[in-house]
Amino acid sequence: MNNETKTGIFVLLGAMLFASTIFLLGDFSFKSYYTLYVRFEDVSGLPDKSIVKLSGVEVGKVKEIYIDENGKVIVKLNIRGGVKIYKNAAFRVGATSVIGSKFLQIDQ
Repeated sequence: MNNETKTGIFVLLGAMLFASTIFLLGDFSFKSYYTLYVRFEDVSGLPDKSIVKLSGVEVGKVKEIYIDENGKVIVKLNIRGGVKIYKNAAFRVGATSVIGSKFLQIDQ
C-alpha cells in the first residue's frame, strides 16, 4: 500500500469520526417533531433542553424559553411526531427529586 492510499484512508476515517461526533453531541435527529407553544406565569427554573414527559414517558424537549410582550413566559416545545397532546391538557414543571433536575410534565 502506497503513502497516498494510507493518507486517503486516514483522512476518510477522520472525517467519519468527526461527522459521528457532531451527530452524537449535536442537536441532530432523524425523528420527526412538531412545535408546541405553552404559556406560563412562572416556569420555576425550568432550563432549556429539558425533557418533556407525558404520563412519565419522554415525548420531547424544551427548545426555547422567552418572555412575551405581556410579561408571560412562553415555552417552545418539540414534541415527537405521532404523540397527541389534547387541547385541555395541563402542563406543569416537575422535578425528579427535591434537588433534582426539572422537566415539563403533561397531564391529559
